[in-house]
Amino acid sequence: MDAFQNIEDRDGIRLSWNVWPTTPAQEQRMVVPVGALYTPLKRSVQQPATAGGEAAQTVPSLPLVLPHSPIECKNCGAVLNPYASVDIPGRLWTCPFCIQRNPFPHNYAGLTHVSQVPEVAGACTTVEYAPPQSALLTPAFLFVVDVCSDHLSDVKDALLQAVALLPENALVGLITVGRSVHVYELSFELCPKAYVFHGNKIYKPDAVARLLGINNQVGQAAFSAASAGSSSTAPTPAQLAAAHNPHAMSTGGGPTPSAAHAVPSSGRRFLMPISECQFTLESILEDLQKDPHPVQNNLRPRRCTGTALCVASGLLRAVHANSPGRIMTFVGGPCTLGPGTVVSVQLKETMRSHHDLEKGKAPLVKPATQFYNALAETVSSHGHVVDIFAASLDQMGMMEMASVVNMTGGIMLMADEFSHPMFRGSFKKLFDKDANGNMKMVFNATIDVRPSREIRVCGAIGHLASLKQKNPARVSDTEIGVGGTHQWRVCGMDDNTSIGFYFNFVNQGGGPASGQPSRQGFIQIRTSYYNILGQYITRITTLARHFCSALAAADGSPLDPKVALSSGFDQEAASVLMARIAVAKANVMGSFDVIRWLDRTLIHACKEFGTYNKDDPSSFQLSQSFGLYPQFMFHLRRSCFLQNFNNSPDETTYYRYMLNRESVTNSMTMIQPTLEAFTFRQPPFPVLLSSTSLAKDRILVLDTFFHVIIWHGAAIADWRNQGFQNSPEHSEFKTLLEAPQQEVDELLKTRFPLPRYIVCDQGTSQARFLLAIIDPANTYSTISSNPSAAGEVIGTDDVNLQVFHEHLKKLAVAP
Repeated sequence: MDAFQNIEDRDGIRLSWNVWPTTPAQEQRMVVPVGALYTPLKRSVQQPATAGGEAAQTVPSLPLVLPHSPIECKNCGAVLNPYASVDIPGRLWTCPFCIQRNPFPHNYAGLTHVSQVPEVAGACTTVEYAPPQSALLTPAFLFVVDVCSDHLSDVKDALLQAVALLPENALVGLITVGRSVHVYELSFELCPKAYVFHGNKIYKPDAVARLLGINNQVGQAAFSAASAGSSSTAPTPAQLAAAHNPHAMSTGGGPTPSAAHAVPSSGRRFLMPISECQFTLESILEDLQKDPHPVQNNLRPRRCTGTALCVASGLLRAVHANSPGRIMTFVGGPCTLGPGTVVSVQLKETMRSHHDLEKGKAPLVKPATQFYNALAETVSSHGHVVDIFAASLDQMGMMEMASVVNMTGGIMLMADEFSHPMFRGSFKKLFDKDANGNMKMVFNATIDVRPSREIRVCGAIGHLASLKQKNPARVSDTEIGVGGTHQWRVCGMDDNTSIGFYFNFVNQGGGPASGQPSRQGFIQIRTSYYNILGQYITRITTLARHFCSALAAADGSPLDPKVALSSGFDQEAASVLMARIAVAKANVMGSFDVIRWLDRTLIHACKEFGTYNKDDPSSFQLSQSFGLYPQFMFHLRRSCFLQNFNNSPDETTYYRYMLNRESVTNSMTMIQPTLEAFTFRQPPFPVLLSSTSLAKDRILVLDTFFHVIIWHGAAIADWRNQGFQNSPEHSEFKTLLEAPQQEVDELLKTRFPLPRYIVCDQGTSQARFLLAIIDPANTYSTISSNPSAAGEVIGTDDVNLQVFHEHLKKLAVAP
């Protein structure tokens, strides 16, 4: 497991199988698909190294950054990588993907040693290319504010905080939404000036530009040129700046001033640099009032969120097409007017529940979902991000609106109110900066997956949209997630964004040179994006893995395929990849059917890779690489991703959204939360996620990623209530009480979004958050057979992990 973690630290990637099947028949028997969880913006700063008594030397952070464009194979387009063979005398390199010999570019004319080619160094499996650029694209932030919210003052505080954290050259705009949509003109300083759109209409992007008086000819040309260029890669900064960008920052050698400012000032009125409009924007925000239309006590406010997003999308497309841009939406309730309506204005009609969805009693869900799906495709085609920040005690229609965030790589945050510490802290972290003082968010990324000839791409699961590039030599007919393509667009990413890619294998013919099956397969992932400074960066990650037929035992004999395959099984990565597939299935079918599918795959995997005698459950064993996989599946079955009890559709949508964006480590915390115990005279230690770990003389810290719970045993709580921690002779008890809080404080510094923080005592109502998560090892039905069992008795009929394992063994050994 440490080896897999080291690879993730270096390349930001983890595979479910690190030894690959030679034939499709072997792949089918593996049950768990071959997949990779990739974090494109993974950064790894190595610790200082020391040698003998010498002073510590800081090892450079990964990945390697080169100031030139990638060196590509002239046949297949793969980029030079450590698996390429280099011919120094001939100034040639051989592509491992197609075995094509390629000449080095002219700047390598003086090549005398392979060390002069940093791309082929063994540790440089991930390289970034940042060539000098003639023009930088300025990011735009368009704020869409719900003025029907009862917490408008808190929203204004958040916006003022955001404006203070953004770069001075960033473009900003403001739209408010109530019964109608107001688009503010920031160049008019004398008084607030806005264009008003009716709330019950769908506005096409061209109509928005026309109604705002924007000459969209140049913007349309830029959009058309960029769309035409998306067939292979994203448009270059010079192409975009030359076609369209009034705020391009010339850095020498770029377009002429007349080209850089080709868009007339009519579009600049609504999106302006902060340095030029900060006073005007802050004045508008300070004077912003709640929607003046009266709302009766038995009615909801009329809120046209769908129309507002249409207008925001049209505005960004008209003046900032295919350039870095975010639509940051703050909503305090559901859409009740116009396109995208999720509930009627009548309060007597409640928001849909899971039961309503199962019984088909939610007539507004289908049209609203279709509207937001179409809007998501439009926004993602423009290269823009949509964020939704929602605060309400009731549901707000996040389930219907989810596609707008998912397909654009946006951020989804839910809180009870905008003043909640969880929201305020999470929103501030969104603008975190790196060591160079630049915000970590990136824009308008494209991802291209290039496998070797034995591998096909099935699809990807994450927050992305397909670019519909299907090369039969690279794309499988089997689709998983967003399939049928080897290229995707991710409009927004940060250093937590992770994407799951899935692959299958075809029959291997003779190797291109030897006539024998290949010993290694290769996958190269090319990610191109714009950072917050507008620089165009390309990141290349290349990985190679052995096929099982290439491995041999210690005595040189061929290794059994099952043994070879299981030796490279990463059970954590496999669990997360299976969880993403399960969530994708749960979005279109019932959770019960998904759980049955998970059970079948687990049974088949245990049959295939377990060792046992038929009809003898006591003989069943799994290898160390598979030992925890059934346990992970047990907790996945009980998780909030597949169990709807006590969760609203909006909450379920939010949980599934987070699973599809986080890394293996964070996703595993969601699937199987961590439980740590604090007690006297010993350091904190992890304990089983089981009711047997509940003891009255210890403190437990449960981390579910969404919640962090500090649980005090009954004796600890009683001593605390008596004030023993205030007595000098009980300083050790005071230290024990403070230790969990200190650990939680450290966790909150790095977690995004911030989890809900709960402090509770054994036997109190808040303790239910912990009791609902742990394995019910002791229940009222089992305690009678073992009255002296440790831990707390849980009142539930749920099957515990031990019973689950027993049933699994019986089914696995059955003929």
